[in-house]
Amino acid sequence: MALTIPEEEMEECKQLVQPAFAAISLTNDLFSWEKERDAAKEGGQPHVINAIWVLMRELCISEDEAKVVCRAKIKESVTEYLVTLRKTRTSHDLSPDLRTYVEAIQYSLSDTTRRLRRSRDSENYLESLESCRQLSQGQSYIRFLRSAVAAVKPEASLG
Repeated sequence: MALTIPEEEMEECKQLVQPAFAAISLTNDLFSWEKERDAAKEGGQPHVINAIWVLMRELCISEDEAKVVCRAKIKESVTEYLVTLRKTRTSHDLSPDLRTYVEAIQYSLSDTTRRLRRSRDSENYLESLESCRQLSQGQSYIRFLRSAVAAVKPEASLG
């Protein structure tokens, strides 16, 4: 897809698609948690940088409760993206390429969920998760997780 988003729309572009990338990252973390946790234990690592671990630590909740919170944040992010998608389809304030890009992200979102469910046990699963995490539009993953935790419990921080 050869799109050219004008420089003056780049910040707005990041804001428009951030909820979709949040949902992609959180979905990856939700589906990969057990595998990442077990690999960390086998490798002698004390923790895993994963939304489930962060939620457990920051909110002092169980693994199952963290998964519930993560699922709720995914649903919230997808809902926010869908609202954005509907608005951008009819917006004449945005360039055609930006509207096309925002619309195209829906396929990445649905494809990620489908691939994750299908490939949960494949050897390349963790590699595919890491490549999806790199879609965070320049926002560090820890900063993203901090904002997710803050949305659930504003006084929480990753110190």
